[in-house]
Amino acid sequence: MTEDRLRELVSESFSAFHDETREALAELAVIAPEAAATLRVLVEELRDPRVHGFGIDPDVASWLRDASDGLGHLQDTAPLLLNAARDLRHLQDSVHLLQSATEGLRGSADIAMAIRAGADQLMQAEGLIMQLKQAAAELRRARGEY
Repeated sequence: MTEDRLRELVSESFSAFHDETREALAELAVIAPEAAATLRVLVEELRDPRVHGFGIDPDVASWLRDASDGLGHLQDTAPLLLNAARDLRHLQDSVHLLQSATEGLRGSADIAMAIRAGADQLMQAEGLIMQLKQAAAELRRARGEY
């Protein structure tokens, strides 16, 4: 909604209010002329922009402007959001598959830790094997075997 359109709507609203009020006051003047005269004064005050600023609270107007500024990017980003939503439509079909895969991976952390511990033990064993090979070579040399 543009600022011009908002002004137009507010103006139309006040014109409609004025027309309806004028008609109602004319009918009231037939029954109670003094009450109608008093109400005419009040209605004219309501129409005076110096008194009420066209009925729009400045704080509300500021808030509306800030809100509209915050939404200004939508005309640029709405097509991107629409395309993203279209691209993600297939996910509802994949949810059960993803859930099953997730449940299948629940024990994976424990398995990974066990594999790592086994790998650590193998690394230690490899070091022992190397030490045993060196010791065997030294024994052979000591016996005179090469």
